[in-house]
Amino acid sequence: KKKKTKKKKTKKKKKKKKKKKKKKKTKKKKKKKQKKKKKKTKKKKKKKKKTKKKKNKSKKKKKKKKTKKKKKKKKMKEKKNQEDKKKKKKKKKKKKKKKKKR
Repeated sequence: KKKKTKKKKTKKKKKKKKKKKKKKKTKKKKKKKQKKKKKKTKKKKKKKKKTKKKKNKSKKKKKKKKTKKKKKKKKMKEKKNQEDKKKKKKKKKKKKKKKKKR
């Protein structure tokens, strides 16, 4: 009988431990608050990344401008070549005509 009562006593001690757990819960809440703060710093980092992307965009725009210039130059060259060809053809025709007249 005496042994049995002792066991009961230990059970009561366990109940007390449960009460201690409740106190721990408040501590956990504090930890959560800290986590929220950390998230804020992460957001700031994301913003930095965005600025980097913008820089890249500006570089791309510059490249586009350059290619546009190159394309324009190419077109101009082609036009000139065509005009030159036409002129040459005209010259040839004139020469032929002269020969015929003789």
